[in-house]
Amino acid sequence: MKHWKLSLALIPSLLFTAGIANAQVIAVDTPGTKVGNQTFGGSMGLDFTTTTAVQISALGYFDSGNDGVKGNSITVTLYQDNTGGGSGTVIASQTFTGTAGTSANPTAVSAFRFLNISPLNLAPGGNYRIVASGFGALDPNGNSGLANFPGQILITTSGSAIISWNNSGAGYFALAPGVFPTTIDTHTYLAGSFKFSSVPVSPEPGAIALLFGASISGSVFARRLRRKK
Repeated sequence: MKHWKLSLALIPSLLFTAGIANAQVIAVDTPGTKVGNQTFGGSMGLDFTTTTAVQISALGYFDSGNDGVKGNSITVTLYQDNTGGGSGTVIASQTFTGTAGTSANPTAVSAFRFLNISPLNLAPGGNYRIVASGFGALDPNGNSGLANFPGQILITTSGSAIISWNNSGAGYFALAPGVFPTTIDTHTYLAGSFKFSSVPVSPEPGAIALLFGASISGSVFARRLRRKK
């Protein structure tokens, strides 16, 4: 009976492990407090492709000087790229305002601040663009084509979740704020970012039945061995 209890007790822990997600990581990052080197008032985006299933949990913006939004607001939008760069459909958006550390502008992670969204699962093979606008003299962004660029890290993996950055990591821009940028740049930006991870994998019903059956069979076999001793 002890073997029976032990085998059944293992099932919940195994199922829990199978359904657990990898830790969220920051897609566009730069460590520490950094100061932007551009005051661009339009829209800036970075394009990426999902090569496996990915879950997005938060959107964020580059906070120059780690002092919150000093202008009106900064909006970060995730678009699905419909035609390879020509147009996009909004699938998630967050707007940041006011003093650092408030509900609309939470505590910084590295040089970015994030607001959670409802977990968003992206299928493999999709093209997407993370776009930010609202930067300016009070809230500068980063541009690798100008002097004193703070530096940037483009993350591609979190566990089994993998994304690839298109255009060699360089960006797209538009002169107007709040739009899907389509002009290809040769430089990259510190503007919008997001947190992502692999999608939790839940075991199939057949796998659960197989695991349960194997547990019972093992328990019965163990009991028979005990009787023979």
